[in-house]
Amino acid sequence: RDAGGCAPTRLLPVFTSLGVDFNVPLGWPASLEMRVVDDCGQPFVTGFVGAAFTNGDPPIVLVPLRDGRWAATWVVRRLSNSGVTVSAIAEVPGTSLRAVVSLPGAIRGNSPTPLVIPGSVSNSATLRPGLPVAPGSLISLFGTKLADSEKASPRSPLELVLAGTSVAIAGRPMPLQFVADGQVNAVVPYDVPVNTTLQLVLASGATITVPEAVVVAGAQPGVFTKDSSGRGQGLVYLLRDGALGPLAEKGAAVRAGDAITIVCAGLGAVSPAIEAGTTPASGAIHSVMKPVSVTIGGVTADVSFAGLSALGAGLYEVRANMPAGVEPGDLTPLVVTVDGQASPEVTIAVR
Repeated sequence: RDAGGCAPTRLLPVFTSLGVDFNVPLGWPASLEMRVVDDCGQPFVTGFVGAAFTNGDPPIVLVPLRDGRWAATWVVRRLSNSGVTVSAIAEVPGTSLRAVVSLPGAIRGNSPTPLVIPGSVSNSATLRPGLPVAPGSLISLFGTKLADSEKASPRSPLELVLAGTSVAIAGRPMPLQFVADGQVNAVVPYDVPVNTTLQLVLASGATITVPEAVVVAGAQPGVFTKDSSGRGQGLVYLLRDGALGPLAEKGAAVRAGDAITIVCAGLGAVSPAIEAGTTPASGAIHSVMKPVSVTIGGVTADVSFAGLSALGAGLYEVRANMPAGVEPGDLTPLVVTVDGQASPEVTIAVR
């Protein structure tokens, strides 16, 4: 109830930016501002105002300017050929005071600006959005206009610029394994801060993306899979005379006592140190610094080595011995854990 004795029963939000039938460019920030009053004529200065978008962009929370105005920046990240509607919600949580107002418009898709899909940055082994990435790991990011052409780095250490594209995280350049219009694979530098959120920016020619927030942990293991989806049959090989043998799948199942090699990403710092994006020299050993464990069918396996792999930059391998007591099957779950962080489950065949 205000000083004049009026008790508000409604909120009245109004868009003061964008405008009717707005047309905003893909990949660029747009100012979003609302003015909200109640039906007593008082400015709405406490509570909640947010906005949602029908093109699939993530919702945003508007910040109060303490005079009835609420503001935020909408970074337009997804194209919608059928147009887009912005719906603003104003409410006092826990009460019946709530109002929704919508504004239709369009998105221009002919911008040359590169665009990273929000939340697409992920461990290249798992491709699971929402999980942290780790120093030294190969990661993938997805979007549009990320590179002028498709190109893979021809050497080790990996190049920092490919087809006119470069990527930086926390201001540090990232070695690039592969670039294309819709995907970039890069290696996280070892010296980035961990257990925090960092900003990743991609530059293609003279244009750059909107910064993408990426959570970095000391380790976040993932096991590569046969179909590169991050699910199903893992890249887990029988180890024979120190060399990779067949994949541990149906028809070549592993048995108790067999030595196996698990191809991974995201195991974190190694010792001795090595430049990120470098494939280890033949015979060189760079061991993971944090404790590593493996379970197969819920049974703990003996780990004999965990470190960088000679298969390529940003790749790790874990060598283990198949434990006894694992129930036979073609879809036996395998999990790698580093410093308490577990990988998403993959499968192998066990006899």
